[in-house]
Amino acid sequence: ANLKALVGDEKYAEYKDYSKTMGERMQLDQFRQQLDGGNLALQDEQVKSLLQVMKEEREKAPPVISNNGAENLKDMSKLFNDETLTKQLAWQEDMNRRVQERAGPVLTPEQMKEFVDFQSQQMNMQKVGMKMAREMFGAGKAPAETHVEVIATPTK
Repeated sequence: ANLKALVGDEKYAEYKDYSKTMGERMQLDQFRQQLDGGNLALQDEQVKSLLQVMKEEREKAPPVISNNGAENLKDMSKLFNDETLTKQLAWQEDMNRRVQERAGPVLTPEQMKEFVDFQSQQMNMQKVGMKMAREMFGAGKAPAETHVEVIATPTK
């Protein structure tokens, strides 16, 4: 409320929109950096169009795991159980497919190939990250305590 009062309704709405698309912006920044320096570099208008596509597709079908960190911390057992993680990965695969279908007019064929490869790499990293998180937090349980045996060596 304080921020809204400080910047006004219009700027606050821009801020909220920007915040909602932070993940997509980061993803597009990484992709853009990957293509920079070559003949496949993304133009500003392409990035803007891809961001809009990603935003629209996310709004059509929100992710299983919220981007709201505070909300996720409320029930860790739901966040890291197999069913939730499986559904989130399925959602991400579907999201990637829908974005790819709409990205054709925005990207050149060469850029599109790179984008599909990039999304595949991102998906693989997500799978590894989720697996690690599930192993660390195991359905919301704290990691098992490690028992360390200390052996004293007699001194002379």
